Amino acid sequence: MGDIFPPGKQVELHDKDITHIFSLFAKDGLLKCADLGYVLKAFNVHLTHEEYDVYKRDHETGLSQEEVKRIIETKWKETNYIEMVKEAFSQLEDGTGYFGIAELRHYIRSLGEKLTDDEVDQMIEFADEDKDEKIKCAYCFLVFIHNHIQFA
Repeated sequence: MGDIFPPGKQVELHDKDITHIFSLFAKDGLLKCADLGYVLKAFNVHLTHEEYDVYKRDHETGLSQEEVKRIIETKWKETNYIEMVKEAFSQLEDGTGYFGIAELRHYIRSLGEKLTDDEVDQMIEFADEDKDEKIKCAYCFLVFIHNHIQFA
């Protein structure tokens, strides 16, 4: 079965779509964890082995349609955030894989985060380990993604 929603395409999640796909695999209103991957794949959502193991452990009897919808929405939000940050860092990057402190400071402010100057300075100090006023794009990207997913 191919993806209903191809990668990179922004779409809304409609209950009727979830109901349709869910009903193909669910029995008595519950989806077996063994079938979770099939339903999620239809919405272009993929779980890590660790995530799958958690769902399998926590939902031995199966998952409701609401629980499946929450999984899809959560993974879509993570993906959208990752794409947004990836795009922002690609614009900051100067062709060498690095960007300057001023660019990072501006980017953090543009996110609308209510951070004090001291908090921004601490972030920059952490990211600029060798104090050359250049920050490695890939490293900073991973830190942003890790912190967002961990605290979201």
